[in-house]
Amino acid sequence: PERLKYLIYLFGALGFIPLLRPGILWITIPILAHSLLSSEPIHYGFTYHYTAGLIIPNIIAFSEGLPKAKKLWERVRLKKVWFDPILCSGLLICHILLSPSPIGRKFYSPNSWNYHYSTYLPSDRDRLIKAALKTHISSDPNKIVSVQNSINFHYLMERKVFRIFPDGAADKSKYYTQRLTFRQLIEFMRTGKTHRVHIENKFADYVVLDLKRPWFNGDQACEWVSGKCKGGTGFENSFMEL
Repeated sequence: PERLKYLIYLFGALGFIPLLRPGILWITIPILAHSLLSSEPIHYGFTYHYTAGLIIPNIIAFSEGLPKAKKLWERVRLKKVWFDPILCSGLLICHILLSPSPIGRKFYSPNSWNYHYSTYLPSDRDRLIKAALKTHISSDPNKIVSVQNSINFHYLMERKVFRIFPDGAADKSKYYTQRLTFRQLIEFMRTGKTHRVHIENKFADYVVLDLKRPWFNGDQACEWVSGKCKGGTGFENSFMEL
């Protein structure tokens, strides 16, 4: 059902008009196949970035399919003057229902943390957290930090190595303790000569979590509703056990 919903959202939001020009959509087959065959729900969730590669071909197919759609409209003997108003109304309604834009319902729904307008406005709590992070976490770029996926603060990323929680926190992670020089890269490209790179298994020096932001186990997220991890999925228990 979720994969079917994914296809309906993908093409239905444009009135299924892109399907009238299937030739343009051929280039989307690898992305669609990966999404539909994947066992990861985020790969066929229409709100995730995995659908980004489908946007431009879909829009072009929609644009190129409009003349054919108008001909089909007239063929079923519907008034020609109704086509544009009905199409635009449908596009607008779909946008309001599905889009996280400022005219979409998700932008104003407190149940949708990722898209609610308050997410874009720094709160007093956010400012306190940023100040605390700068106070208690070293700015040394050699220090390794394991960060919750929903925490995006440039101060934590300005270092040579950082990890996405629980990598480096629950278990040791592999770290390259030296880098190849540009000269060694050129040598490899010319001669195929390889150079050994030393690898160490280490824990992160700092782990940063915020239990009032969406919980992530790597790139796996729980369903975050009204500031809480939605129960019944087992994600909450597995996250708290890390």
